[in-house]
Amino acid sequence: MCVALAGWSLASYYIDLLAVLTFPDVAKSLDLAPSAIGLLGFKLYAAMFIIIFLGGWGIDQYGRK
Repeated sequence: MCVALAGWSLASYYIDLLAVLTFPDVAKSLDLAPSAIGLLGFKLYAAMFIIIFLGGWGIDQYGRK
């Protein structure tokens, strides 16, 4: 349980660092408006949700047999 919690914490922290550290540089280099950066962040987190959701379903389907 401790290993799973640590892994989840590190993965969550990594994604938040990615957004916090890189979004301002991306916005500056591409000359994007704050709303465009918000949309980019939304798309990133939505894609992560879908991938994790489908990945978990696939692991359950094939891993439990």
